[in-house]
Amino acid sequence: MKDMVVGEWPLVVTEHQKVSMPVGSQILAVQEREGLPFLIVLVSDNDEIVEQEIVLYRTGQPITHAHGRYIGTCGVTTRLGVLVHVFEIAKGLS
Repeated sequence: MKDMVVGEWPLVVTEHQKVSMPVGSQILAVQEREGLPFLIVLVSDNDEIVEQEIVLYRTGQPITHAHGRYIGTCGVTTRLGVLVHVFEIAKGLS
Protein backbone atom coordinates (compact mmCIF):
# COMPACT_ATOMS: atom_id res chain seq x y z
CA MET A 1 0.00 0.00 0.00
CA LYS A 2 1.29 3.43 -0.92
CA ASP A 3 1.72 6.23 1.61
CA MET A 4 -1.25 8.57 1.98
CA VAL A 5 -1.69 11.95 3.65
CA VAL A 6 -4.71 14.13 4.43
CA GLY A 7 -4.89 17.20 2.20
CA GLU A 8 -7.28 20.03 1.34
CA TRP A 9 -8.61 21.09 -2.06
CA PRO A 10 -10.34 24.47 -2.41
CA LEU A 11 -13.61 24.52 -4.35
CA VAL A 12 -15.03 27.32 -6.45
CA VAL A 13 -18.57 28.34 -5.47
CA THR A 14 -20.15 27.15 -8.71
CA GLU A 15 -22.53 24.29 -9.43
CA HIS A 16 -20.22 22.01 -11.49
CA GLN A 17 -16.44 21.71 -11.42
CA LYS A 18 -13.65 19.20 -11.90
CA VAL A 19 -10.89 18.69 -9.37
CA SER A 20 -7.58 17.05 -10.31
CA MET A 21 -6.26 14.58 -7.75
CA PRO A 22 -4.04 11.49 -7.71
CA VAL A 23 -5.66 8.16 -8.60
CA GLY A 24 -6.62 6.27 -5.43
CA SER A 25 -7.38 9.43 -3.41
CA GLN A 26 -10.55 9.42 -1.33
CA ILE A 27 -12.75 12.45 -0.62
CA LEU A 28 -13.58 12.35 3.10
CA ALA A 29 -15.54 15.53 3.83
CA VAL A 30 -16.12 19.19 3.00
CA GLN A 31 -15.40 22.04 5.43
CA GLU A 32 -15.57 25.81 5.32
CA ARG A 33 -12.26 27.71 5.43
CA GLU A 34 -12.31 31.51 5.28
CA GLY A 35 -15.82 31.48 3.79
CA LEU A 36 -15.07 28.95 1.04
CA PRO A 37 -15.67 25.19 0.75
CA PHE A 38 -12.63 22.91 0.91
CA LEU A 39 -12.58 19.18 0.21
CA ILE A 40 -10.76 17.14 2.85
CA VAL A 41 -9.06 14.32 0.93
CA LEU A 42 -7.05 11.23 1.83
CA VAL A 43 -4.42 11.76 -0.86
CA SER A 44 -2.63 8.91 -2.63
CA ASP A 45 0.99 9.40 -3.64
CA ASN A 46 0.15 7.98 -7.10
CA ASP A 47 1.64 10.02 -9.98
CA GLU A 48 -1.37 9.34 -12.22
CA ILE A 49 -3.98 12.14 -12.02
CA VAL A 50 -7.74 11.82 -12.43
CA GLU A 51 -10.36 14.55 -12.92
CA GLN A 52 -13.13 14.16 -10.32
CA GLU A 53 -16.45 15.91 -10.96
CA ILE A 54 -17.90 17.79 -7.98
CA VAL A 55 -21.37 19.33 -7.82
CA LEU A 56 -22.57 21.95 -5.32
CA TYR A 57 -26.28 22.56 -4.66
CA ARG A 58 -27.87 25.27 -2.56
CA THR A 59 -30.62 24.36 -0.10
CA GLY A 60 -33.91 24.24 -2.02
CA GLN A 61 -32.25 24.09 -5.43
CA PRO A 62 -33.76 21.42 -7.72
CA ILE A 63 -31.48 18.45 -8.41
CA THR A 64 -32.07 17.72 -12.08
CA HIS A 65 -29.59 14.90 -12.77
CA ALA A 66 -27.67 12.11 -11.03
CA HIS A 67 -26.28 13.66 -7.86
CA GLY A 68 -23.67 11.05 -6.88
CA ARG A 69 -22.26 10.47 -3.39
CA TYR A 70 -23.05 13.06 -0.72
CA ILE A 71 -19.83 14.48 0.80
CA GLY A 72 -21.22 17.07 3.19
CA THR A 73 -22.71 20.50 3.76
CA CYS A 74 -20.96 23.75 4.62
CA GLY A 75 -21.66 27.46 4.78
CA VAL A 76 -20.00 29.74 2.26
CA THR A 77 -19.61 33.48 2.22
CA THR A 78 -21.45 35.14 -0.60
CA ARG A 79 -23.47 38.30 -0.55
CA LEU A 80 -26.42 36.02 0.33
CA GLY A 81 -24.48 33.75 2.73
CA VAL A 82 -25.65 30.27 1.72
CA LEU A 83 -25.29 26.62 2.62
CA VAL A 84 -23.96 24.35 -0.11
CA HIS A 85 -24.39 20.59 -0.27
CA VAL A 86 -21.45 18.90 -1.98
CA PHE A 87 -21.64 15.72 -4.08
CA GLU A 88 -18.95 13.64 -5.82
CA ILE A 89 -20.10 12.34 -9.22
CA ALA A 90 -18.85 8.81 -9.82
CA LYS A 91 -17.57 7.93 -13.27
CA GLY A 92 -20.52 7.03 -15.50
CA LEU A 93 -23.11 9.03 -13.51
CA SER A 94 -22.67 12.51 -15.01
